[in-house]
Amino acid sequence: MSLYRDVLTIQLGADAELVNQDLRASLDQVAASTSSVQTLAKLDAMAQARTRISSNVRDLMVLESLAISLRRKI
Repeated sequence: MSLYRDVLTIQLGADAELVNQDLRASLDQVAASTSSVQTLAKLDAMAQARTRISSNVRDLMVLESLAISLRRKI
């Protein structure tokens, strides 16, 4: 989740320290190739996956759904 948080930070031009500073070049590349709306959707998908796993939904189903959501372009 921290990777997408950093991507969103870059996209919004926020003045916050990056968690994954060592990956700055890759983060910049992802930030340039996606929109902040797409990044927020991915963060939301991860939050939903956490909630579903906590609610005893089968882990494999949740992770498959998450993988599809993260790969999909909005």
